[in-house]
Amino acid sequence: MNSVEKLLTGAALFYLLLCTVSDLRRRQISVPLSAAFLAAGIIMRICCGETTGLVQALLPGLFLYGLSYLTGGGIGSGDGTAVLVTGVLTGVSTALRTLSAASFLAGGYALFLLAVKKNRSFRIPFLPFLFLGFLTAVGEGSAVVSGSLLI
Repeated sequence: MNSVEKLLTGAALFYLLLCTVSDLRRRQISVPLSAAFLAAGIIMRICCGETTGLVQALLPGLFLYGLSYLTGGGIGSGDGTAVLVTGVLTGVSTALRTLSAASFLAGGYALFLLAVKKNRSFRIPFLPFLFLGFLTAVGEGSAVVSGSLLI
């Protein structure tokens, strides 16, 4: 992993952490924050000549936007935004691995809630699972938390 990739991975980690806190507190994420990270990721990739795969990196986020539309907001558009930004910062492969891991974790949590709750109607904030999925996607979670990706 080169220094630009480390920087962008660290930025994605920080972005997802901020979005997770926001999603847990207010059930929404900041549009200006997302726009700033998205723009920074695009500018950084262009300036460093790493534009290969930039369009493909948008696809997982656009897929979630489509699901948000089809489910009438059952899947929040903020989740699509977070995956879109993560894709631009880290690439399509990491974004897909993040989304896959997050979906698996959220599904397991939903099954747990179905087993223990009598009320079957509940909403689950997805950003915490995206954050955990990102930690899984980039490798050992302990390496990310210890800061080795930021050095």
